[in-house]
This record gives sequence, structure tokens and C-alpha cells, in this order.
Amino acid sequence: MDCLIWIVWVGDWAVKWQMKFNVEKCKVVHYGKRCIDAENSLYGQPLEEVASEKDLGVVFSNDLTVRTDMDMGQLFETQPNPPKYKPNPTHNMLYTNPTQPISIYP
Repeated sequence: MDCLIWIVWVGDWAVKWQMKFNVEKCKVVHYGKRCIDAENSLYGQPLEEVASEKDLGVVFSNDLTVRTDMDMGQLFETQPNPPKYKPNPTHNMLYTNPTQPISIYP
């Protein structure tokens, strides 16, 4: 029953802050053995129960395995045409000119 209270609480919070969830896009993935038989609903509409869900290219499944749709080399690959760095002339003036300490005591 605790799981259902959290879904209602999150739904009420979203309504309060005018950020309602699109129930058709919401899904439930059960991790563990609690609340598996519960009827999950948000705003009175039932939520779809799935065994796995993909978010930002990463697939999370209820058996706690995680996989990506790309190999690890693609994750850390640099951009094909990275922007060229152009030094700022003001930066050079501010940080390369010698400075003199100022004494405030006579």
C-alpha cells in the first residue's frame, strides 16, 4: 500500500505546481517484491506495467540489469567537428599583466 501512497503524493505535487504528468506516457517497472499486485493509477487512470523501460538510451529492467543501445566507445566519443577554441584578448590582458601589491598601511 505504501507504493500507492507515493504515486498519489507525486500526482498531487505535480497538480499543485501545475506540472501534471501525461498518464499515457507514464509506466510502472516493479523492482523487488513489494506492491506487485497493486493496481497503480494516477489521476484515476491506470498506469501501464512493463518489464523494462528505456530512458536516455539506457534500458532499465525489473531484473536489475542495465544495458545501452550503443557501445561504450560511442558514449565517450568526441564530437566529429568540435568547435575551435578562440582565446579572448581580454583574458590575456587581465591574467598575464604583472600586478603590484597595494599597501593600505603606512
